Amino acid sequence: MNFDFYVAKLRLETARALRPLFPQSSWFKNAQRALLRQLAKDTLTIRPESLFKTDSAVTTIQKPIDILIPVYNGYDILPACLDSVLKNTDLPFRVYLADDASPDGRIRPLLSDYQKRFKDKIIVLRNEQNLGIIRTLNKLISASENDFLILNTDTELPPGWASRLFRPIFSNPNMAAAGPWSNAADQQTIWFGCEEGPLPFSVDKADKQAASFGPLEITQIPTLVSFCMAVSRRAACDVGGLDEAYGRGYYDETDWLFRAKKKGYSFCLVPDVFVYHKGTASFPSAEKKALMAHNGKLFETRYPGSVKAMRRRRHHPLLTMLRFLMLAKCLRAQYQDLCLLPAPQTNPVAYTWTREDDVYRYELIEGDAYEVLYSTLPPEQLDALTRPNL
Repeated sequence: MNFDFYVAKLRLETARALRPLFPQSSWFKNAQRALLRQLAKDTLTIRPESLFKTDSAVTTIQKPIDILIPVYNGYDILPACLDSVLKNTDLPFRVYLADDASPDGRIRPLLSDYQKRFKDKIIVLRNEQNLGIIRTLNKLISASENDFLILNTDTELPPGWASRLFRPIFSNPNMAAAGPWSNAADQQTIWFGCEEGPLPFSVDKADKQAASFGPLEITQIPTLVSFCMAVSRRAACDVGGLDEAYGRGYYDETDWLFRAKKKGYSFCLVPDVFVYHKGTASFPSAEKKALMAHNGKLFETRYPGSVKAMRRRRHHPLLTMLRFLMLAKCLRAQYQDLCLLPAPQTNPVAYTWTREDDVYRYELIEGDAYEVLYSTLPPEQLDALTRPNL
C-alpha cells in the first residue's frame, strides 16, 4: 500500500471517531469514498473487456449432480426453492431433502407431497430429533453419491444455473468448491459494500446480467458462503465433512475450504451465475451476530490472522472490478434511465466518469452508497459493456 492509502485510512478512522459528535457532517461519507478510491486504483492492471463473454462456444459437460437441502421449518419459502430446482436445473440431478425435526407440522406433508409427485427426483430423509445444520448436512453428504450442491431453503435458482456453476468442478480436478453471485452472501454480494439487500427484480433478470461474463474461475475470493455452494465429491471424500464444533453454523464452510486448501485444492467465484438468497431467514440478526462472533473466534484460533486477511482480500483488484461491473449492470436494469455521464451529477442514483490524466475514474452512487473503479477504458466502451441485459 502507498502513502496516500495510509493517509486516507487515517482520515477515515478519525472521521469514524468524530462521527457521534457531528452526525450531520458529510466528512465521514467523504472519508469513506476517499479510502475506496485509494483501494480501487489497483484495478488499472485489469482490462474490463477481458472479463466478458466472447463469441467462442463454451463446452458444457453433462454429469449427474446431487442437490442437498437441509430443512427446518420454512413452509412459506420452501416451495419457491424446490420449484426453481425442479424447473431450472439443466444437468441430471437428484434432490436430497433432510427434515431436521421441524416443529411446523406442515413441513412433513409438504415434503411428502413433493416426494410423491417427483419420486424419481426427490429423496426425503428425516431426523427423529433436531441435529442442527452441520450434522444434518454431513448426513446428507454421506447419503449422496455425486458432486453436490449445498443449498439453503431461502434461495431461488435461475434457468441453466447448474452447468455454469459446476463447470469449474467438472473441468478441474483440484477445484473443491464454487459459488455464485447473490444479493445476500458476504463477499459474493453484488450490492454496495457487499451489504445484503432485497432483490429489486426477478432472479432471472439478475442472472441475465451475470451471464454476460465469461466462463471464469475467480480463485481470489476470500471464502464462499454455503447458502449455494457446489462441491466436488472427490474433495469431500479427501477433506472430510463439515466440522461439528461450529455448532449451529457460520464459519463451518470457511473452515472446510481452508482444510481443502491445505490439501492442494482451490475454490472459486463463478461470476456468470446469480442465485437469490433471502438472507437472514435462518436466524434472527441478534442470534446471527452472536453465532458469528463465537465461531469467528474458534476459526481464528485455528487459522491465526485469517479473518483480517480475508477482509483485506475483499478489495482484490479483480473482485473489485467484477463487482463494480455487475453492480453497474444491475443498477441499470433497476433504473432503466441510468446511463454513464460525465461527473458531477446531482441525481440520487448516478453512474459517472471523471478524467484524471490518462485514467478514468468511474463512480456508482445510490444515496450515500458508493463504489468506484479506475480504468484506462474510455467511457463509451465501458458504457457498452455495462448495458443491462433485459
